[in-house]
Amino acid sequence: MLGAACNGLTYCQYAVDHRVIGDPAYGCAKGYYARWQCGRGDVRSTAVPAEASGRTVTLQCQR
Repeated sequence: MLGAACNGLTYCQYAVDHRVIGDPAYGCAKGYYARWQCGRGDVRSTAVPAEASGRTVTLQCQR
């Protein structure tokens, strides 16, 4: 889901939504972790702490 929304972009805001990505452990708060690579350059990562659903993660390649 994240890749489909953000691949090829230098800046992307992705809304974490358990109704879209699924809920493997109903009733338990879950965090969200994203890792991506900017072209052939740096590998970057970010995390959204529990409860992540309803929050937005920002992926950015430009500095």
